[in-house]
Amino acid sequence: MIKYRLIFISALTVLLLDRIAKIAILASGNEFTKNLGIAFGIGHSVPGILFFLVALGLIGLIYLSKALDLKKQSNQIALGLILGGGISNILDRLFYGFVIDFIDIFSLSSFNLADVAVTFGSVILLVYFWRLPKMEERK
Repeated sequence: MIKYRLIFISALTVLLLDRIAKIAILASGNEFTKNLGIAFGIGHSVPGILFFLVALGLIGLIYLSKALDLKKQSNQIALGLILGGGISNILDRLFYGFVIDFIDIFSLSSFNLADVAVTFGSVILLVYFWRLPKMEERK
């Protein structure tokens, strides 16, 4: 049995949902945005370096996961969301040379399901680390 199965389940779920959504967008001929940068198109002028920075960020996240209490299901899910979203966007860069963004809200920014997952996972971990000193004080 996988000890931290929620990491695997949430990462695989995000990866599959995002890949299916992106394939459907491409197959349907609907409009999408080619994001050559990271979040909000930042760094679009150096796309080759971005692939390595994103990959390095995922490796760093795995390393930092040692500081997480992975007995907490919320931390497992958060880590899985970030890993699944990050891996899906890396696959876009490998397959297409850019990230496919297809959700557009008020023409402010385009993003995809992987971005949503990374954002939610990051918020969960930020709340965990913000509350950690308070939890330590109670002990």
